[in-house]
Amino acid sequence: DLTLDDIRKVMLFNTVNELQAFATTMASHFRPVSKKIVKGKPRSINKLFPQPKKKLKLLHRFLQRKFPPHPNVHGGSLRHSCFTSARQHLNKKFLVTRDIKDCYPSITLFHLFSVFKQLEFLKDVAEVLAQLMTVNGCVPLGSPISSDALNIMLTDSDQRISSEAGKRNLNYTRT
Repeated sequence: DLTLDDIRKVMLFNTVNELQAFATTMASHFRPVSKKIVKGKPRSINKLFPQPKKKLKLLHRFLQRKFPPHPNVHGGSLRHSCFTSARQHLNKKFLVTRDIKDCYPSITLFHLFSVFKQLEFLKDVAEVLAQLMTVNGCVPLGSPISSDALNIMLTDSDQRISSEAGKRNLNYTRT
């Protein structure tokens, strides 16, 4: 049901061609990559210029309303946080955590395009959304819609894990 015109309106572009031009030049909307050390590991942080950041924030709010993440997702989800996730696990005997190595950069434009097509998005919409969510072929750290890309990519996994956890009377959250 989602069209390029819907995305154009949300992001306040005058034409679909402007939207497509913006999407195909995502790397130009970011300042050069900076390195940040997080827990001893260098991470590349992509800093958006202010105007493109405003447009992507509009898209983020739209995606959160139109395609809310799985209820057990607490990262990049409205009214959820690492704190709401932690509350789910208070007073539990065991806690198991897992980390996806290089999570955001491991999601490619092709992965996103494929997921959007599986979700039956129109080809042009899948292509533009995948382009908007990636820089130089992968999801960047530092974009307002990076968490949306991750949440969409992991929707099926969240459902499967949540279902299995529920059968075993376990709590599952993802941040």
